[in-house]
Parts: sequence; C-alpha cells; structure tokens
Amino acid sequence: WVKGYNGHHGNEMADLLVGQGAEQEIHDSVDLSVPEELRITGCQLTWVDTEDRAQ
Repeated sequence: WVKGYNGHHGNEMADLLVGQGAEQEIHDSVDLSVPEELRITGCQLTWVDTEDRAQ
C-alpha cells in the first residue's frame, strides 16, 4: 500500500503549475551549463567489501 497525495496542498499546487506549464506554447529557457570549477573530467569508483571491513 502506498499513501496517495490527493488533497495535499503542495501536491495540488504542483499539479496546477505542471498543467499551466504544459499549456504554454513557448517553454521557459533553463540554463543547464556547469561552471568550469564543478566539471568532473574523470572518476574512479572503489568497491568496498563490507564483509572484509567487519572482521
């Protein structure tokens, strides 16, 4: 069982705003650029074996 959000003010407002946005002919522009200092050029993942660490 999952509780629904029907009747919750925040969810009702979100539904209203989504509907208004979907009806717009011209969509708002969103800047999705990432500042140079936050760009990641490579990464390495390390596997952590929890059984080995527990001993």
